Amino acid sequence: MKKLIVLALAVIVGLCFSQPSRAAMDQGDKKFEVTGEVRFRGDMVNNVIDLDSDNTSGDDDGGTVWPWRVRAAIHGNFSRNVSAHVEFQNFGYAGDIVGINPPGANTEFFGGETLLYQGWLELGDIGGTSFDLRLGRQELVFGSEMLLGDLDFYNGINHDGARAGWQYKKWSLDVFAMKDLDSSTVSGTGIFPTDNGGDDIGLYGAYAVFKAPKKIGFDAYALQFNDNSSAPSEHLTTFGGRVYSKWDSNWTWSGELALQTGEFETAGVTSDISGAFGLEGELAYQWRKSKIRPRVYGRIASYSGNDDDAGESEAFNPLFQDFHARNGYMDLFRATNLDVIQAGVSWSGKEERHIFGVDLLSFTSNEQTVGGTDVGEDALGQEIDLYYKYAYSKNVNITAAISQFSPGDLFDGVSATADSAPQIVAAADDSATRVFVNTRLRF
Repeated sequence: MKKLIVLALAVIVGLCFSQPSRAAMDQGDKKFEVTGEVRFRGDMVNNVIDLDSDNTSGDDDGGTVWPWRVRAAIHGNFSRNVSAHVEFQNFGYAGDIVGINPPGANTEFFGGETLLYQGWLELGDIGGTSFDLRLGRQELVFGSEMLLGDLDFYNGINHDGARAGWQYKKWSLDVFAMKDLDSSTVSGTGIFPTDNGGDDIGLYGAYAVFKAPKKIGFDAYALQFNDNSSAPSEHLTTFGGRVYSKWDSNWTWSGELALQTGEFETAGVTSDISGAFGLEGELAYQWRKSKIRPRVYGRIASYSGNDDDAGESEAFNPLFQDFHARNGYMDLFRATNLDVIQAGVSWSGKEERHIFGVDLLSFTSNEQTVGGTDVGEDALGQEIDLYYKYAYSKNVNITAAISQFSPGDLFDGVSATADSAPQIVAAADDSATRVFVNTRLRF
């Protein structure tokens, strides 16, 4: 099977080099298009694990990695409004040559295997109507990607299932049913899954978009997420809405609110999920007639966290969020038990080939600490990001960023994990840094 996948990828890549970018190959009433991506990044971090520049905890959390991602796809349009999309990808880190991974390395983390990233069949305008149906492995990208995104800066997010779409004038509606994990296995000589048939992860939902006059847009969505793969099992319902617009040619604004309810169940004991929410809002102004087109903005975000009530959960679950640079370029915090105040300014030319910017962020915890040496603290810290984006050509973009995080009082002397940043095990309060240069080719 691996040989067949590699062979298919080789054919796709061969077509890429034999045709112009995004070329269409006509074969009668069939039309094929080749697309893809090559990404390579240098990424250096320091002190992001223990916030300790002296490494007194024994963790050497400074170093540089060179992650890469390669994708290649063929999209075919056929008669009777039928289309199909096949896309493979491989990702990893420089030096992760298959067979000589570092001792003890997780081969899934280091990559080295070509996999099907997307593969779907779409039936359009079914019965002469505005209904479309897409079946197979696919991305789900909606709105601001606060809950459903593709996480394209890293290695992507895909889903397996069916998605039906409907469009009418300024309205659109998508309804989908996805199975993100199926733990069923085939037993004996039977052809049907028989073991652990309910131990799976499912995502079901609807997402509606309405574009009103005067450039105002409204989104509304309902999502059901069921995770029975481990204890405790989780059944989470999300209702949300988003509004966005331009006041005139210079002002832009947006706001989004998602509310969550549901329950956890483990060992026959059920705990409620109640009062969980995620909130984001942004206001920006850009001098569009200026040669350097400066833009200033302010942004707030709040994602609920748990209090000391062990019988109830109020923590927001960001589901399949595209989190890169959402709350700072360091990507330290996940969107739960977190409040963010953010401001920034950027400069760009009319063609936006060069973009320079600086962002300032302040992080606090929704719920004050209830243990450790700093009881009652909620200050997580501050971050400053400097970035530069360069459109080298129509297909190649380069992004460079330098970020520094200064921990707040919550981390001072607390040797416990913050709810919003489970990857940070803080035992000190030294600054953390991240520097990366990301080069991406898309065709």
